Amino acid sequence: MRPQLTHEELISGMDEYIEYLKSLPPDQTREEAREILIRTGVLDKDGNPKENIVSWANMEEVIL
Repeated sequence: MRPQLTHEELISGMDEYIEYLKSLPPDQTREEAREILIRTGVLDKDGNPKENIVSWANMEEVIL
């Protein structure tokens, strides 16, 4: 079962992570951020931005 977080808990955790990243040297911050973007699927395994981050979404069907 997936852990249930409130949006406040999620945002708080993100804020803490950003503060952690700010405490690192710039090169380490860049590498850490790159790795997390790859792990979360924003970047592909080579570090390039994915065309579609959410694989099940068809942008032609999205109504803005």
